[in-house]
Amino acid sequence: MRQAIAPISQNQGASAPVSINQALRITVKRVDMRFNKEESVAKLGVEVVNQALSSNAEPTSRMMYPAFEPTSHIGKDEYAGEPVEVDGYIVTAYYYVAKDEEVGGVEPEFEIEEVW
Repeated sequence: MRQAIAPISQNQGASAPVSINQALRITVKRVDMRFNKEESVAKLGVEVVNQALSSNAEPTSRMMYPAFEPTSHIGKDEYAGEPVEVDGYIVTAYYYVAKDEEVGGVEPEFEIEEVW
């Protein structure tokens, strides 16, 4: 005759059962899209946008492929600021800089990711 196996929480000396969500912190991200500054302010507020703009933008190693990028990004270097996490969103400011431009003189785009 088979003996039933008791759940872990009923075994002596064992800790309470842990759900998979508790055991592993899984962050699911969904990229909403790229927004300009005005759209980002309307969606998240001026404080969040200013915080994303205040981080130092550094060059990324991403290549701009014509098949995957807007034509306005081709031939430019991509710079990204530090991501800002607030109220279930991660906001990153991106700058697309031509060789004769400076990062501070370029209008940023904002990538807004919803995290749940």
